Amino acid sequence: MTSSDTSEETSEPLLDEATRNVDVVIVGTGLTECILGASLSAKGKKVLHLDSNSYYGGSSASLSLRELRDWAAEEPSESDNFVARQVNRVNLGYGRQRYLVDRSFEITDDATLREELERYSSRFSIDLNPRILYCKSRMVDLLLESGCAAYLEFQKLKDTLMVWTAPEGGESSSDGKSARSQLRLSDTLTVPVTRQQIFKHKGLSLLEKRQLMKFLTSSANLPPTLAFQSAAAVGTDTYNSIEEEQDSKILLHRAAELDLSTLPSRLVDGFKYAVCLDVDEDDWSNNKSVELQRRLIQFVESLQVYDSDGCAFLLPTYGTGDIVQAFARRCAVESGVHVLRCTPRSASSTSEGSVEVTTESGQVISCQHAVISADYVPSQQSNHTISWRAVFCTDKPLLPGENQQLPYRLAVMSLPSRSADVASPSLVSVLQTVVSHGGDKEGWWLTYFSEEGQGASLATVQAAADALLADTTATVLFKLFYHCVGTGRPEGVEEICPNVLRVPRPSDFSVLASDDYTEGVVPKKLLEKILGEDDVKLFDKNIGSEN
Repeated sequence: MTSSDTSEETSEPLLDEATRNVDVVIVGTGLTECILGASLSAKGKKVLHLDSNSYYGGSSASLSLRELRDWAAEEPSESDNFVARQVNRVNLGYGRQRYLVDRSFEITDDATLREELERYSSRFSIDLNPRILYCKSRMVDLLLESGCAAYLEFQKLKDTLMVWTAPEGGESSSDGKSARSQLRLSDTLTVPVTRQQIFKHKGLSLLEKRQLMKFLTSSANLPPTLAFQSAAAVGTDTYNSIEEEQDSKILLHRAAELDLSTLPSRLVDGFKYAVCLDVDEDDWSNNKSVELQRRLIQFVESLQVYDSDGCAFLLPTYGTGDIVQAFARRCAVESGVHVLRCTPRSASSTSEGSVEVTTESGQVISCQHAVISADYVPSQQSNHTISWRAVFCTDKPLLPGENQQLPYRLAVMSLPSRSADVASPSLVSVLQTVVSHGGDKEGWWLTYFSEEGQGASLATVQAAADALLADTTATVLFKLFYHCVGTGRPEGVEEICPNVLRVPRPSDFSVLASDDYTEGVVPKKLLEKILGEDDVKLFDKNIGSEN
């Protein structure tokens, strides 16, 4: 909703009487909130979204450069984390993504470059929480079922890179300090993910190619696929005709353990980390082979979506925030209303069973249910680090390799362990995208760094970035550091007071939008509580389909 009518005391939009009387008020425009709004509006509910921010997305927002700079400057304060709760009333915070903290933004001192960055600020779409999708996944299914896919564009990630680093000029010390200071790139491997790529790969020996093909066609217990096998071996020359056989084999081997022992160490790292994206350091002490098997099967399933051209991952062209806005558009099609720059300050349950949401300027919205984002009502549980993030903007690409000029690339960097007591390396996911200026002018490059787990640190993501920068002549135009905090485990839906529900806070900040992540953000429990029904479908029909 856009309106020229605002309160005289604040810049808050004035709401008319119809807008102030709805079925459901949703405070916040994060992914879960926007999926819920789209689902409720599609079921005939009158929905009003309120957000104190000037942009959609919450912790999943994609920001212009100017918005990013402002976001980095508004670090949540301790007072934001104190929200008074009463039996029939809750006061609300300011929606400042309180789980993304210790924000540090630096921009170049070059006045000419700063002026140019400012001029092209709106061309940036910088993710606070970058996500890639499997081509075949629950999130893709949800976008198709809801009709939101019609509003989106995606880029294929065809390049999967493994990068190893080593201390410059010697081994790391026992305290791990040298592993966090001067690192160099010691080896890189573009991981081949199709039969054709394996045989054409210049960085693998003939023995390694044979070992890899044997692993993929027999040891890995994968479903039949033309990605690695011939048409004769699969028994068909089309993907569609093997779907039933594929599905039955996936069910048969879903709980199987993945045995990587037949592969050389370079390929083990490449498949475990760069293909399966097993980068959560908190789980290394557990047996992850079953999870690896599940991820590898989903990777192979995804390869088949685009006829085995080497693409298993998709990236939203205009950032993760565009997925959020697609669901917001779906809600608006069904007459849902979104009001930005409108700060809700409290939600109260009335004796008649309704809810009243009061804004900062004193406007009162009456509804049957209110749903509040975790950005506005903090959890009462203690937090710890879930991941550390960095975003670098440069004038040249940072990722090495023969596909350096590809505009969209994914890599995993292996850094020496923090100490002699830790055998496993530190792993940093790297996602590289391009920012176009339009016309013939060469664009800029955005590189996202992310280390997952309680042991994640600023030093590690800084060391990963420095190692890539040392290998190029790229100039840093700006950089941002911050880290994500939480419990690291999913929360349930909380009823703060009668008919006022709190959205569970994010528990997964990894770069991969896995099916488990999708399960966590889909608001099925919220929908069931609001509708008073069990086992409710989010969307009964695709948008634009016939009645």
